[in-house]
Amino acid sequence: MTRTHLIPSLTATRGPSIGPVDAYLAQLGSTESNRTQRAALDASAKLLGFPDAASCPWEMLTYADLVRLRSALATTRATATAARYLGAVRSVMTCAVALGLADPLEAARAATVANPRLAQQPVGRALDRGEVAALLGAAGAHPVPAIAERDTAVVALLAGTAARRSEVAALEHADWNPADAAVSIRVAKRGHARTVWLPKWAAGAVDGWASRLPGGQLLRRVTRTGAVLESGLSGAAIGEILQRVGQVAGVQCTPHDLRRTVITDLLADGVDPLAVAAVSGHSRIESLRRYDRRSIDAGRVATQARSL
Repeated sequence: MTRTHLIPSLTATRGPSIGPVDAYLAQLGSTESNRTQRAALDASAKLLGFPDAASCPWEMLTYADLVRLRSALATTRATATAARYLGAVRSVMTCAVALGLADPLEAARAATVANPRLAQQPVGRALDRGEVAALLGAAGAHPVPAIAERDTAVVALLAGTAARRSEVAALEHADWNPADAAVSIRVAKRGHARTVWLPKWAAGAVDGWASRLPGGQLLRRVTRTGAVLESGLSGAAIGEILQRVGQVAGVQCTPHDLRRTVITDLLADGVDPLAVAAVSGHSRIESLRRYDRRSIDAGRVATQARSL
């Protein structure tokens, strides 16, 4: 009896095979994360002696290779960065196993290589209220009105929501709710979508810009003559805007410093850490420790107040 095949041959319909790097990157939640982790893999490949991630035989890496990479990262990168790089490499090796390209036992051994644990100074800082006000003032002082309103909205979103630059860049006009002074962060790191309510000073700045737009991306490119384009801003462009505004204001900071500022202020005001973690898109309260700068300020005040 002849058997009838109702489903075409998988071999005939299957597209080109995917490599472990692409398999890993395809699982990431945003374009910004994809770009960041691809750069991490390129850097890791170079430390292992290969030109880039595409030329590194990830499926052939061993426990000894991971130990060597860990040692190199410990002396050339910050602890958190080294951990992120190693995590990316482990994930690629896991994908290589899933694709049937790597030895599961060797990959399991390599996964036991621990992240570097080095004592280091906290990275970044929290801004005081005067510095945030200076940034808003500098943004609003741009001679081109559309750029002034757009830049003010950028600063307000970063300093008012604790959102990451990639999350702010992904906002659409429909994500802004003027009635509740809230933004819906849908494209979020690790899928931590959430709603964040803005303080009045930030909501006014965002609404002033949003009222210009009919829809589409919330934060857009603006020409030097003030024409608002349909194309949205990237996370890198938001960083460049803040750098330019900071130079005018005399305030040196990064988008992540504004994120630290919001988290530190909320904790200092006695807000429940669970609520702060939810607002900032963290799944664990312990993650807030990397952002909280209260202990640094308290230590400075206490030591400077000592008398003989």
